[in-house]
Amino acid sequence: MVAGVDYDMIAWGNGPPTRPANERDSRQHIGRSQQLVADLQRQLAECRAERDEAIEYQTATSDVLNVIARSTSDLRPVLDTVIERVVRLCSADIGTIQICEGEVYRAVSSSSSTADPEYWAIVRQRRIVPGRNSVTGRVALEGKVVHVADILADPDFALPEVVASGRRTQLGVPLPIQR
Repeated sequence: MVAGVDYDMIAWGNGPPTRPANERDSRQHIGRSQQLVADLQRQLAECRAERDEAIEYQTATSDVLNVIARSTSDLRPVLDTVIERVVRLCSADIGTIQICEGEVYRAVSSSSSTADPEYWAIVRQRRIVPGRNSVTGRVALEGKVVHVADILADPDFALPEVVASGRRTQLGVPLPIQR
C-alpha cells in the first residue's frame, strides 16, 4: 500500500535478463512493456466490471429468492421485489409488471407504487389490450421485446398518463407463462 491506496498486482517473468543492443532497441523494449501493462490494466478493468455486474445479478437473484421463501401466498411482495431489482439492474427510472387476464393486461406491480402513488393509481386502473398504442400492447401483439426510443415521435403511442409522466423511452419484455 502506497499513501493509503490499495493496488491489485500482476507480476510476470522470463528467463535471464537480456540487455538491449542499442538505444533504439531499448526504447522498443520499453514501448512494448508499456503497451503490455496498458493492455493488462484494461483487461483487469473489464474483469472487475464483469465481476461487479455478476455480483449485482447474484444479489438481485438472492433478494428475489428470499422474498419468495418468506411469502406464503401473496405474490405482490415477490413481484415488487422483482420489478425493483429489474429497474435497478437496468438503470431505469420506472418499471411495471403486467399480467394477462383473458384478453387484457393489468399492472400488478410497479416501482412507482410508493414513489409516485398518483401515477401508480392511474396505471393500476388501466386495462391494456394487444395493439400498437402502448408498449405492453405491442409486446402482447408481437410476443417479442419491443423498444420505443421516443414515445413522442411514435404516432401510434397513445397512453396520455405515460406521455405526461415525461418518460420518453420504453422497453417491453415478454415473460412467457405456461398454462
